[in-house]
Parts: sequence; C-alpha cells; structure tokens
Amino acid sequence: MAGQIQRLRERIQTTTQLQSVVDTIRALAEVNVRRAQAAARDAEQYARTVHVALHVALRAVSRQDRRRRFASEVRRAAPVPLVAVVVTSDQGLCGAFHHRITSYALDFLAREAPDKSQRSVIAVGYRGFEKLKAAGETILAYCDGAGSTEAIPSVVSQVLLALDDPLRSSRLGRLVVMANRPEPGGGFRETHFQLYPFDARRFLALPAGEPPFRTVPRHDLDPRALLQQLVREQLYVDLWQALVDSFVAENSARLSAMRTAADNIEDRLVELQAEYRRQRQEWITQELMDVMGGVEAARAMAEAKAAGAARGGVADAACRR
Repeated sequence: MAGQIQRLRERIQTTTQLQSVVDTIRALAEVNVRRAQAAARDAEQYARTVHVALHVALRAVSRQDRRRRFASEVRRAAPVPLVAVVVTSDQGLCGAFHHRITSYALDFLAREAPDKSQRSVIAVGYRGFEKLKAAGETILAYCDGAGSTEAIPSVVSQVLLALDDPLRSSRLGRLVVMANRPEPGGGFRETHFQLYPFDARRFLALPAGEPPFRTVPRHDLDPRALLQQLVREQLYVDLWQALVDSFVAENSARLSAMRTAADNIEDRLVELQAEYRRQRQEWITQELMDVMGGVEAARAMAEAKAAGAARGGVADAACRR
C-alpha cells in the first residue's frame, strides 16, 4: 500500500510539472498571437501603400505597354511548370496545423500539375518539408520556419532568393503560395493565391476605401523601371502577409491545443489526487486497524496472564489449607 501511494505521489508531481509546461507554452502562444496580429496590421498598411504606388505606375504606362509587359506572362499562366511555396513551421504542439496545409498542398499539386516532373516545392518550415519530401515531391528549396515575428523578413528573403533563378531564367510558369490563415471566429483554413504571373488588373483599381486622386501623383523615374521595382516589392509584401497570417494561425492552433491539454491535465490531476486521498485514507485506516488489532491482542494477553495468575493463587491457598 505504501508503495502504491508513493507511485501516485510521483505521478501527481509529474502531472503538475507537465501542467506548468503547458501553461508556459500557452502564455507564449498568446504573446505570439498578439505580436503577430500587430505585425499583420502593419503589413496590411504597407501592402496598401504598395498597391497605391502600383496603381499610379500602371496608370502611367500605356495600355499597349502593359499588354507587352504582362502578355507573355499571362500566356505562360499554365498548370505547368508550377512552383508552390508551402508555409509551415519548425515547431509542433499545434494540432493538425501542419497536416492540413501539407495535405491541401499535395491535393492542389496533383490536381494542377499531375506530372511530377513539371512541379516543385519551396518548403518553408521543417514540419512541412518532412511531409512533402516523404510524399515524393521535388523540393526546390528549404527555408527555415519563422519562430517569431522578427524572423519573418529573413524567411521572406530566403524564399525570394530561392525564386531568383527560376524568375530570371523564365523557367517559372506559375508561382503559388499555400498557407493557413486565421478565421475571424477562431480556427484557421487552408488557402492559396497566385504570385506569378503578375495580375496587373488587380492594381488598376485603388484599394477598397481609398479616395480617388484629385491629381495623379507624379514621379521622375521611368514608369517601366518603377513598375519592375514595385512588382518585386508586391511579391515581397504578399509573401510577408502569407507568413504573418500563417504565424498567427499556427499560434492560435497551438493556443487551442494547449487549452485542451490544460483541461485534460486538470481533469487527470483531479482524478489522481482523488485516488491518492482514497488510497492514503485506506492506508491510514489499515494502519489504525493494525494498531487496534495489536492493542486488542495485548489486552487479551494481559487478561490471560491475569486469569492464569488468579488461578495459581487459588491453587496455592487450597494447598496450604
């Protein structure tokens, strides 16, 4: 019985330590979500600025020039060759976060580019890299997952560096980014969007809510050179937003998983403590019963000795008479 109580005490201690770890992970996830949401708001404002700049640059280029600049890219917008940027992370403890986006990516790749030789993947995050490689996908590049909001610019730079050669050599038919995005009411969903070919029509209108220009801004740069720089900047902004959204979704999923784990640990701790109290009470009761049994045995022995002494005294008296 004492051994069982000791084992229960150790299990309660281990469970309490695990509860402390889960609480720490949950607190870190909450902080990461708040910081990433603030970064997402900043990225949205910057994306709006780039959108306005692209709008001005496109309006400064003639329709013929726009067609010449983007027509070849539109003609190449075919299912193959296809490069997919799949955003996951290096960390776990976030439920089905990695499984859902990699499964979504594999289904998309099989549907859009059935010939594996005509598709490749840039894997962001080791968790996704493992799953995609195990599925037999061609890994064009592997980039570290973003472990914090501060690491996101470095990851974006890694992705752009991996894309530099395909973009310059015109070996890129389509570039699609796949990432989880947080839902307003909680949870997340798998999404994808196309980065390349560049869709100029997206920027011919001003962002929603942006008032029209009374006077179109002027600039001294060559419109085509400016447009080329702004297209690359928009590529950066879109990747940045995808990574920030994925980071928010990941930490929201981790927060949800840790809440569930904390509830399960709390329930288990209550069960262990109840079992510990029950066994301890049984042990105390057994000890008391043993003590009471010893007292009763000692009393019986004392009474037996007293009775034996009394009988001996009576016998001695009878002999003397």
